[in-house]
Amino acid sequence: MARILVVDDERSMRITLQEFLCDDGHYVQVAGDAETALETLGNESFDVVVSDIILPRTSGVELLEQIREKSPDIQVIMMTGEPTVDTAASAVRSGAVDYLLKPIGKREILRAVANAARVKELSEEKQRLERANRRYQENLEQLIDDRTRALRESESRLMEAQRIGRIGNWEWDSRHDALYWSEQMCRLFGLATGEAPTSCAQHLELVTEEDRQTYRE
Repeated sequence: MARILVVDDERSMRITLQEFLCDDGHYVQVAGDAETALETLGNESFDVVVSDIILPRTSGVELLEQIREKSPDIQVIMMTGEPTVDTAASAVRSGAVDYLLKPIGKREILRAVANAARVKELSEEKQRLERANRRYQENLEQLIDDRTRALRESESRLMEAQRIGRIGNWEWDSRHDALYWSEQMCRLFGLATGEAPTSCAQHLELVTEEDRQTYRE
């Protein structure tokens, strides 16, 4: 079911189209001029507007242009009993989804409205998918930022662990009380390789009291 507004200054045409569309299960409101139509559009939401081109004061094409400006998703079908190339071209340029010639039969108006409602549905679906895609892109960018930050933190911790490992690289042969320092340990303590301690006792003289207690335990 679509929500439809019929705009025509001929009462008989309004009633006829309203009956055709209501019988097909649509919700239908009617207006006799562009001003009433715009007021109705401001109070309710519609999927399709079916409007005569020739209306008092404000033409149907001008109404179409205002609808496209204020509610571009609403599909507008133009109809006329005085067709000309100029009116048809003007309606198409202004964004009419269809152009019908009076007199209009039931099958013709139902087909045109069904097509227009389908266009409206597809337009809304396209917008929904675009919004979903934007949300996905935003979430993806945030996820990438979070993963990148976590990776950098992990790399930083790894580098720190490697640095500490290189600084603390030494070995002790407890059976022979033989100590072997790495070049990094020697540089840390400002010693040449040949000046490095060779026993546990010599090593303990260079470390803090806290480290000495740890080694004894």
